Amino acid sequence: MPDRSNVVYLYDGTFEGLLCCVFESYAAKELPIQIYCGEQFAPTLYPVKLIETDLAKARRVYISLPKNISAGAPEIIFRGFLTCHPQKELLLLDFIRLGIQEGSRAVHMLTHDTVSQLYDAIRRLIQESRHLMGFIRFSVYDGKMVSVIEPKNCVLPLICDHFVSRLPEETFLIFDKPHKLGFFYHPGQKQGEFLSMDDIVLPSPEDQELEYRRLWRGFFQAIGIQERLNPCCQRNHLPKRFRPRLTEFYEPETLLPAEPPHVLLKHRPPQE
Repeated sequence: MPDRSNVVYLYDGTFEGLLCCVFESYAAKELPIQIYCGEQFAPTLYPVKLIETDLAKARRVYISLPKNISAGAPEIIFRGFLTCHPQKELLLLDFIRLGIQEGSRAVHMLTHDTVSQLYDAIRRLIQESRHLMGFIRFSVYDGKMVSVIEPKNCVLPLICDHFVSRLPEETFLIFDKPHKLGFFYHPGQKQGEFLSMDDIVLPSPEDQELEYRRLWRGFFQAIGIQERLNPCCQRNHLPKRFRPRLTEFYEPETLLPAEPPHVLLKHRPPQE
């Protein structure tokens, strides 16, 4: 692998944009010292190269992955892109370079630092996605189901099919607040659609919704056995960071989240 070049790549934060960074790295025969998306960028003394997103270049890189590395490489790289690893772009670029150099054996090089870091980040992504398949709670507003989640990783692309299959006759929206991404589905759609959103404004819950929250919270309290209460075990199975969005942990007086979401009257259309 070549030495790091004194250059920083700046891209738009999309998966296609990252693949264009890979294309540029090979075309310019350089290995950037860092890769930033627009929201992460901070002033630096290194020269900055703006990488434009070109779908043709992105496609060339994507279709080369199974040919040069392995059939499972595209999925590994896409899942790596969804993780919250602080340097995931550079990690994925290093992994792709390693894969092209070593071929299919690269995906099994578990002792290699790049591979081990990437697989650990993906493991955390999958673990969080499985948590949220059980921890997501929907509320009904004007006949539509809405849920707000705050995951560390961008898990929405991994969990949306689960809820489409479970709720095929319902109209629902899942909003990932940290990543400003929403998934909207209504009956008749095959897959639903992703929306780029700054935030969401929710109306006050209706009386029927409040009654359902009261019943669900009462059920949660009723099935607990005080004599066998084990807070440590409960934290292991239900981490505290998920609880503000769980109906059973809402404030009993108001049946609202303990920390209500900060909302802004903003919305931006999906990016092309």
